[in-house]
Amino acid sequence: MGVTVITGERGCGKTTLLREYVDAASRAGRTVGGIASPVVYENGQRLGYDLLDLRRGVRRALARVVRGPEAVSTIGPFRFEETALVEGNAAIVAAVDDGLGVVAIDEVGPLEGGGGGGGGCPDTRPSRGTGRAGAYRCGSDLAL
Repeated sequence: MGVTVITGERGCGKTTLLREYVDAASRAGRTVGGIASPVVYENGQRLGYDLLDLRRGVRRALARVVRGPEAVSTIGPFRFEETALVEGNAAIVAAVDDGLGVVAIDEVGPLEGGGGGGGGCPDTRPSRGTGRAGAYRCGSDLAL
């Protein structure tokens, strides 16, 4: 099992690069699972994020920006959908447990790693030694 980390500033294309990699892996016959969290825009404004289950192809609202004086945000400017958090965690755990060829976890950032937003993220660190590891910044090529 190898670990690849994609890094970069917000908006540089990390999720796009991840999805291109996942698509290429699928075309190459590798089984793919996990989650992506593409940004959702409305009228040019960031509305929030969706959760995309990469194995099942199911997409649902994950987090939305809350606005207005009566708005109560759960983490920063976002209100997270509890059902999406549970489904996202289940998708990650299932992909790891099933030993899929590629397990993608998009958006392990300050919200998830700081104990907020991840809804009790599962420990998906490899339990065995990794065969390979790599780190890629936005704009670089990510090979299968």
